[in-house]
Amino acid sequence: QGILNNAFHLRGENIFTDFYDRPAFVHYFFSIISDVMIRLAQKVQKRQRESGFYVNHFCVSNCTVNMVSPKIYREFLFPYDKKIAESFERFGMHTCNWNVTPYLEEITSINCFKPKAR
Repeated sequence: QGILNNAFHLRGENIFTDFYDRPAFVHYFFSIISDVMIRLAQKVQKRQRESGFYVNHFCVSNCTVNMVSPKIYREFLFPYDKKIAESFERFGMHTCNWNVTPYLEEITSINCFKPKAR
């Protein structure tokens, strides 16, 4: 799941009005969600490596992104997608969106591959 998917599961449709009524809360909330996602994925990957299975990537599902404008994505979601991407050697993003074009400038600016020595 991605940031907005998780936020929607926790806040329901209120998350969409929060962008306008409580923007500082949204940034705080998304910061917590992204931190939890990063820490949890890193713990899982550490366990996998200890078992001999090397994992160096993480993928988010941004299935609900088309429910917000490109401006909202840019201001509220992109910083946290980027933060997650920067926390992993390789990063991927799944989207169910019927049209991802409005978000492409930001999405394609994320450096998805950061080779590191093992």
